Amino acid sequence: MERKRILTIILLILLLVLIVYGIFQYTTIVPKPELQKAQPKPATLAIEDKKSDKSSQLASSYDAVTFRDPFTPLIVRKEKGTGISILQNYEIEELRLSGVVKDNGGFKALIKTPDGRHFVVKQNDKIGLHGGRISKINKDSIEIKETAKSYTGEIIQVTKTLKLRTEEGQ
Repeated sequence: MERKRILTIILLILLLVLIVYGIFQYTTIVPKPELQKAQPKPATLAIEDKKSDKSSQLASSYDAVTFRDPFTPLIVRKEKGTGISILQNYEIEELRLSGVVKDNGGFKALIKTPDGRHFVVKQNDKIGLHGGRISKINKDSIEIKETAKSYTGEIIQVTKTLKLRTEEGQ
């Protein structure tokens, strides 16, 4: 009988130590309400859970300060219409060389835009989105010099060529 009494006393002491330790942990982890700073609550969005029989609602929160706007597009296209001439609103690859003519002032070229309009250009005219200039007009092609950034970040001169396509029905 003496042995059972000693075991119950030891168990009661252990239980009392665990309770005191738990209360100590709870008071140090959970801050007291009067010490918390007043912070604005983030906007919450309530969503109905249609799978459950109950009409319970799931709540998720969205903080507009730390997250991006979900309605802005991820892919942003370059705005056209920033150039002075219409030919500066297209990439060089989108344009087509329709013809070349020689007159007293030298060669002139006929350029077709993707929307079907035609323009006459001469040497040193600006063309393309990246500030390209027509450097040379040959009898079957034109050369355009553009400035571009390489993968290392240096600015380089790129020469692009538009060739006259005689095999296509234009």
